[in-house]
Amino acid sequence: MHSQLIGKKIAELRKVKSLTQNELALASKLNIRSIQRLERGDVVARAYTLKAIAKALDVDINEFIDMDTPIQKDYSKFWIAALHVSSIMPIVLIGLLIWLFKRDEIPDFDKHAKAVLNFQISFCIYLFAASMLMFIVIGFLVLPIMGVFITAISIINAIKATMDQDYKYPFCIEFIK
Repeated sequence: MHSQLIGKKIAELRKVKSLTQNELALASKLNIRSIQRLERGDVVARAYTLKAIAKALDVDINEFIDMDTPIQKDYSKFWIAALHVSSIMPIVLIGLLIWLFKRDEIPDFDKHAKAVLNFQISFCIYLFAASMLMFIVIGFLVLPIMGVFITAISIINAIKATMDQDYKYPFCIEFIK
């Protein structure tokens, strides 16, 4: 059902631009049979295919993505929550990998990923500084407090992000813009 809606939208936008299927195929560097199958709803469009068609039609890729379908919405919320929860561990690689693999599939995923990565990088620096303070005993007090703070903020922001509410990571240095 969802692929048929996307196919109708592609056909509609193509006709608005007064393009034939062949012209759209050439402009998007796709096979004409792919365009035909997509417009009929016979196949599920991949993210890179939709990106190429959106570029050829000079529209935003979000024109094709119906985020109101329950499956797509749940899928997006799962990965957004996973990204925010990954900030509990000060291992930047986890958030970075999620971002790299899912950034083309989920609208506004970049905004979430940049916030999480900035938080992780900032707190890696803060945790390193706190561990250096262990030599003068204050680090033994600061590290557990930071651990609780990081965990709480990550869980709260994961919940807020999946509920489409505003979230904020305090004490962040903006490394990635």
